[in-house]
Amino acid sequence: MLLMTTDDIDNKPLIFLSIDNIWAKSILNKNKKYEYRRQPPKIKPPYYIMLYSTKNVSAIVGSFKTKKIYNLCIDELISKTIDDTPHKIADIKSYFKGKDKGAAIQVDKTIKYDTPIPIEYITSIDEEFTVPQNFRYIKPNRDEALFYELQKFIKF
Repeated sequence: MLLMTTDDIDNKPLIFLSIDNIWAKSILNKNKKYEYRRQPPKIKPPYYIMLYSTKNVSAIVGSFKTKKIYNLCIDELISKTIDDTPHKIADIKSYFKGKDKGAAIQVDKTIKYDTPIPIEYITSIDEEFTVPQNFRYIKPNRDEALFYELQKFIKF
């Protein structure tokens, strides 16, 4: 069995995740231990996720580390995760409507930033950066300057 080292995770892409502010706060306050996604990242955990709070905030407000993603049929996913999330079953089913399976990204360790990182700071490093609707990989070999700058904020 191959064990992952710190270097392995540090060289994986960062996940820049767009999220509503209410859910970002819930994750950072440890009330929400799973982030539901219709389409999760395709890389194998562990990795770091940067929480980009949308709407009126428009900034990275914190980050978390994940070691596990559940990709299950909706009823099984709900059964496995519902006790560790503020969501209602009906809301989760509505979110996944039309899908046979859904994903839940487990929140393992969180960091709430004292000062959020505004989108203007990100675009000052990478002028072509655009905020994704779901998530975006920030890769060390493609987005080198942004990757290494944002990695400074991840201190677990």
